[in-house]
Amino acid sequence: MPAPQKAMLSQLAKMNFIAKQIKLPTDWQQPNDQFPDAFPASELAVPPNSPMNLFREPTLNKNHVDTAKQIGENFEAYIDGICGAGELHQQVHAPLPGRR
Repeated sequence: MPAPQKAMLSQLAKMNFIAKQIKLPTDWQQPNDQFPDAFPASELAVPPNSPMNLFREPTLNKNHVDTAKQIGENFEAYIDGICGAGELHQQVHAPLPGRR
């Protein structure tokens, strides 16, 4: 039985990440009441990432949103690369025509 194709395997892996709703940074808690004062108002609440991003942000703080987005994009590229390597392996090790 052949292994799943790259696009399908990649999509399944990404959907698995999305379903877990992993927040970055993990286990984040606001350090103190002065934390909001450390940021300009424009950075305290920005639009959240797309629901299709691999990681969630714990707050709408710009730093959290941007970090979750960037790491999510990096992981997407990694997943695509890993899935592509599996497909390449299948191509390289495919049986020669006429041989079993």
